[in-house]
Amino acid sequence: MGRLIQSTTFEEDYQALVHLGLTGTPLLEEEDQAAAFANVLGSCVRIQGGGHYGSGNIYALTEDEIIIVTNRHVLDYFDGEGFVTFFNGRIADGRILGLGEEADVGFISVPAGLFPFEELLSLKSVRMRGGGCETLNASGSFFIVDAASSPDSPVLCEGRILDERRYLADYGREMLYGGCRAVPGMSGSGIFDLYGNYIGILSGGTLQGEIAGVPADEIGRIYREVLENP
Repeated sequence: MGRLIQSTTFEEDYQALVHLGLTGTPLLEEEDQAAAFANVLGSCVRIQGGGHYGSGNIYALTEDEIIIVTNRHVLDYFDGEGFVTFFNGRIADGRILGLGEEADVGFISVPAGLFPFEELLSLKSVRMRGGGCETLNASGSFFIVDAASSPDSPVLCEGRILDERRYLADYGREMLYGGCRAVPGMSGSGIFDLYGNYIGILSGGTLQGEIAGVPADEIGRIYREVLENP
């Protein structure tokens, strides 16, 4: 008789996913905005501190930490009184892990030990597209997930890429530039293509329906710098 398959614990399952790098949100083979939106919700969070709030996404999951990416300006009031609300309603404290020196990007660390392993398995980290913004989806469409304005019901905001890289004087650097509705509180929201790839982070918008975001490859560079210089 063959050997029985050994059962595993939730802890072992989570550790295996982390070790194998399989914590990312699912990706689609074809563009589908509704399906991509549903797939990325497990990465979306609301960030609040000092009466101010914004959005963010789980950037990485490790055995010990949940790493969240948001805007640097969202974290102005975070330390000492800030907290994170996850997509399932769980609220947890965290600490600022690091900030971009020039780009509007910051990272929060939340202890994974605050969560039962069964719940950690429901969290997802964003999936990064290979290559730069120049390889964005052919349709030129994207969506932003507003997880802050209505915490119990995240809102999908449709947009279109106007320029993968455009120098914007207000930011003093090249940004991902698009057309999309944006309201206060959406700072730090993830920008996704229609496959579910994380392509940037919303930094600001205008009343004319223009948005500016930090491209994902720049976010990755800043994250590596944060890890190298804790």
